[in-house]
Amino acid sequence: MAAPSLRKRLLFALVILVAFFVGLELVAMGVGAWLRAHPYRAAEIDPTVLAGIPEAELVVVCAGDSWTQGFEVAEEEAYPAQL
Repeated sequence: MAAPSLRKRLLFALVILVAFFVGLELVAMGVGAWLRAHPYRAAEIDPTVLAGIPEAELVVVCAGDSWTQGFEVAEEEAYPAQL
């Protein structure tokens, strides 16, 4: 049996590469849709509760990635909730 020609091997590699990037794009679209559906962990906080906090009180801002957000743990278990 003869080895595939260079043209066939390059075409096969191109098809695999395109399939990989299409799959990667689909995953990115799914993650983006999930993030748009869940924009904030504490979105259910009532703004009237925040209105009673004095201006001179210390405010801590936690900015970061999924570790900061507490991805895959309960909101009260994430470290910003512990502050």
